[in-house]
Amino acid sequence: MRTAKPWLFFVLFLTAICLTEFMTTPSMVFAQGESPDLVPWNMDRFRVTQRLGGPTLEYGNLTANIGAVDYKRPRNPDGTWSFTVIYQYTLSVEQDGEWVQIDQRDKPIICTIDMYTAAACIQEHGRVFTCDANQGISRGWADDYFPTLQGQWVFLGDYTGRFWLNGKLDPYQQLQADGLPPESVDANPDNNDIDVILTWDGSAVTVEETIRSYDNPC
Repeated sequence: MRTAKPWLFFVLFLTAICLTEFMTTPSMVFAQGESPDLVPWNMDRFRVTQRLGGPTLEYGNLTANIGAVDYKRPRNPDGTWSFTVIYQYTLSVEQDGEWVQIDQRDKPIICTIDMYTAAACIQEHGRVFTCDANQGISRGWADDYFPTLQGQWVFLGDYTGRFWLNGKLDPYQQLQADGLPPESVDANPDNNDIDVILTWDGSAVTVEETIRSYDNPC
């Protein structure tokens, strides 16, 4: 009868240790699973007004939570809200095959609430958050920043042609600040952009393409 080689037991022992370490060491996926994931869900309802004293592009923007848990808007120790700027909008015009930035503006937060269903397949309950002391966005729900709300616009001026509008969620990384509870952290800050390519000919806005930085969970 053959006997196992001593070195074979040693190899099996090391393999068991490595597997145990791999299975018990927290990973980024595990960490993200404890937090919400806010994303710019859709930009729409484009129109041009004279709000800023000249041609002004206004639009709506839905912000959804596709993370693992409900998002709760964080507060400072004095009770004030610590998440204050939800978007930065950057408008560029195409000139000679290159994009030239012509405007950039911040969108301050009024409140964050459950307004519309976004990802129905991950929703766990009905509306919870409203525009009062209990603010946030539930998993699978979306908040709506419609065109007439403060900051939902960029200045076109006298430009016409082809434009690139970028919306960046949490531009100042306020949802990555030290000390935030898991339910107030944005799990993936790398999927916070939405880009819209559109044209404006002086009379009508036409959307050519919308580019999102995440996959729809449904």
